[in-house]
This record gives sequence, structure tokens and C-alpha cells, in this order.
Amino acid sequence: PAAVKALRQRAIVFVDRGAVQPSEKGALTQPYLGGVTFELVHSHLQP
Repeated sequence: PAAVKALRQRAIVFVDRGAVQPSEKGALTQPYLGGVTFELVHSHLQP
């Protein structure tokens, strides 16, 4: 996915093991700042 690729170039690390892997549906970052994670979710909704 393009968003994951762009963020990886900016040193954002994503969980990539077992059933949790970046895909076209979304991605989960590794924990930051004492346990905070961010989830990217692909949406088909129009703004």
C-alpha cells in the first residue's frame, strides 16, 4: 500500500507478524510514546 510505503520512508515501523500485517485494508504501527499505536484503515466512503 502506498501510505505504508511513504510512512516507512519516514521511519514509521509497522507490525508485520502473524495475522497482523500491512495490507490494502490497513496497517498497525508498532507502539510509540509509551504504548500508543496508530491504525491506518482504508475506507471506501467518499468525503
